[in-house]
Amino acid sequence: MDEADLTLGEAAVLAGMSPASFAALLDRGVVPSYLGSDGRHRRIRRDDLETHRDERFALRQLLTAQARERRQPSRSPDNDTADVVIRA
Repeated sequence: MDEADLTLGEAAVLAGMSPASFAALLDRGVVPSYLGSDGRHRRIRRDDLETHRDERFALRQLLTAQARERRQPSRSPDNDTADVVIRA
């Protein structure tokens, strides 16, 4: 065990998640963990957490870019009216 390794609570705070949500990631194997020296509490390597955060950030960037590409502007420089029809 390395002193730089994190407890579940510390890792959850750094990941910006609740401990319960972060524990679910550990349960699913999304983020690797191991049992500490007491054999009861999980520990997370800081490098594994940083890898997960980097991958999650890259995925969010990709999804944001894809959403921007699909979005159709309602106004353009060539058209000064919005694509809205109001019926009375």
